[in-house]
Amino acid sequence: PALQPLPLNERELQQQDAPILQPSNTPELQPPSKPELQPPSKPELQPPSKPELQPPND
Repeated sequence: PALQPLPLNERELQQQDAPILQPSNTPELQPPSKPELQPPSKPELQPPSKPELQPPND
């Protein structure tokens, strides 16, 4: 019986260290949205229409 409480204590120690290494919320490491890196729309790079390159029927 003396050996049984030992593994229990080890688990308690691991649980205490776990939240520190793997916090449930890490907005600093994984932000929900990065508008700077991945903007929703880039009209400068991908314009919807280029009338200059594809002129209508003259």
